[in-house]
Amino acid sequence: MNGSNTSPILINNIFTNNHSTGHSTNPNGHGIVHFSNGGGKAVIINNTIVNNSCAGFGGGISNSYSTATPLLINNIVYGNTPAQVWLGVTSDLDFYNCLIEGGKEGFTGAAFTGAYDNCIDADPQFVSSSDYHLQNISPCIGAAIDSMLISSTMYYCPPTDIEGNPRPNPAGSMPDIGAYENELKNPADIPEWITYNDTNSDLPGNSVECIKMDHLGNMWIAAVKEIGDLYYLIKYDGIDWTVYNLSNRISCLAIDEFDNKWIGTYDGLVKFDGTNWINYNTTNSELPDNTINCIDIDKFNNKWIGTEEGLVKYDDTNWFIYNPTNSDLPDRFVLCITIDDFNNKWIGNGFDLVKYNDTTWTVYDIPNPYGIFGLGILIK
Repeated sequence: MNGSNTSPILINNIFTNNHSTGHSTNPNGHGIVHFSNGGGKAVIINNTIVNNSCAGFGGGISNSYSTATPLLINNIVYGNTPAQVWLGVTSDLDFYNCLIEGGKEGFTGAAFTGAYDNCIDADPQFVSSSDYHLQNISPCIGAAIDSMLISSTMYYCPPTDIEGNPRPNPAGSMPDIGAYENELKNPADIPEWITYNDTNSDLPGNSVECIKMDHLGNMWIAAVKEIGDLYYLIKYDGIDWTVYNLSNRISCLAIDEFDNKWIGTYDGLVKFDGTNWINYNTTNSELPDNTINCIDIDKFNNKWIGTEEGLVKYDDTNWFIYNPTNSDLPDRFVLCITIDDFNNKWIGNGFDLVKYNDTTWTVYDIPNPYGIFGLGILIK
């Protein structure tokens, strides 16, 4: 867009992935939004100008005439190359409540003498590199201005966004910067990452094997202190750490509907109800093997246990063993298991993926020379 002796008004537009190569008098090109000969006043409100490029100067916005005094309100200017804003001459462009990558300190070319009020320099947090809707954590949310008086003229943000959604949203809040309006009044809090280790907490070892959350929100953590081969089960309620010393290394962990902890080790299966410990192994139960690779619990509270000698179902009374001799399970070695919302059991069985719906075994040949070591359910 080249403004020359005109007063264009640009509202709710997206300028993206364009390239300026110039023309006969300027083969280098200018910005995607270029202000040249004066005589008019361009007004640019709630636009998103991103990922544009230029063979010469600018990339996003450029100005090459001293009498051009465009007004930019509530715009995002981000990811343009070689610069967001290039000034061919000392310029009085006015920016209000815009997000400009690099801020005015990143402007290139001549001196900038215009207004630069309530603008921010931050990642706009788009949904993706090609989707310029704002994520809920975007700093653009609520950072725009709904109206302002400049030189006896009132300027207003548009009543809807580029898709026709109301602006501002919710009503009574401040609008968002850019072409899209998010439904939130303010940005959502950015999740804070906290690292716990044996120096800043009561975590006894830094090697964490697995974590599960119970129905009360307590975290149950299997940890190892490699020096000395010390093994632990830890309960963390968000404030206090309760550490249980174990004699065997934990391989897996599951929690049933009654908040019993089912602990897989390399020397059997352990049930812990918060007070009592019960150990199951090949000598006191029907477990076919003491190496427990994985555990999951179905909607009927049955425990499904993967061992190196088959798949085990335990209903708190009876043990059911599945292996290649009594079922269509293709291999004894069960590395991992997960159960979906339809109570299907998905099993990593040697080099095969197996689905069991309590009646039928379906085997999927996976072209993987290393076997299947982990499974998860993707919910769309």
